[in-house]
Amino acid sequence: TLRKNQKAEHQMDSCKFIGEGVVDGMELMTTNIWFPASRRGNGNVKVEVYEVTDEQLEYFDRYEGVKNNFYNREEVDINVNGKTIKGYMYIGDKVFEMYTGWKIREDGDYSAHMLEVKRE
Repeated sequence: TLRKNQKAEHQMDSCKFIGEGVVDGMELMTTNIWFPASRRGNGNVKVEVYEVTDEQLEYFDRYEGVKNNFYNREEVDINVNGKTIKGYMYIGDKVFEMYTGWKIREDGDYSAHMLEVKRE
């Protein structure tokens, strides 16, 4: 939901956009709620990469519920324009227990999912 053209994109206004990327070894999970969750798996997830300060990272940890294990922040390899860089990604944890009906989004693209939901 922090991605461009999504519900919470304004949270990223003060962050420097680096580019779009892909994280392999992850699956994007969606349900009838408006936010997604990723988990380790056999697919890949499309991501946006931003440069953030330590202060911004602490804010995003609070926003994503890291303290309560709603999501966990993990270091991952991100393919950006043919290069592999290290970055952080929020991986679902207790969110999977709190909501039901999760489905794998095969193309790993949350923005495409939201466009489809808006059409329904």
